Amino acid sequence: MRVLIMGNGRVGSELSLALLEGGHDVTIIDKNPEAFWRYPPGDGARQMVGLGFDRQVATAGGLGGVTDNTSVSGRVDVFTLMRGLTLSFLPRYSWVKSAETDRIDISSITLPLQATYRLTAWMAAVARYQFYRQRTGTEVRDSAGNLLAADADQNRLFVGLQFGYPITFDRP
Repeated sequence: MRVLIMGNGRVGSELSLALLEGGHDVTIIDKNPEAFWRYPPGDGARQMVGLGFDRQVATAGGLGGVTDNTSVSGRVDVFTLMRGLTLSFLPRYSWVKSAETDRIDISSITLPLQATYRLTAWMAAVARYQFYRQRTGTEVRDSAGNLLAADADQNRLFVGLQFGYPITFDRP
């Protein structure tokens, strides 16, 4: 597997060493060249100086070239059903296409519905159902023949408690 790690601190260095031991192809990017002296990432790792979100650095690091990423989303909140209860619907449609070739062509839709019930001023119960659907226009494989992008349908359910005290600012 090809792995790109952004940041060569303690965690990035240890992660690259563990991945190299597992036989993976590792590239590590850090904006500070001295980071590679303090925490050596391992003999087999490619080291690149730069910013991971820079297009040229990421392409040279093996991210596969430039892609056009587009996303359309919305949000609807309903507060009036019952005191302390909020329902949220946050649909999102996104697609990724290769700018120069047809190598990558992925579209996905996410349809989450969330209910939040405020129990106290600092705690709320949260439940969210999320449907996720991903479709690929082409079959994308790495150099070893492993499938990188595939069609997917997922149903996810999240239930939990949310903690946090609301911060209010005095109005002049």
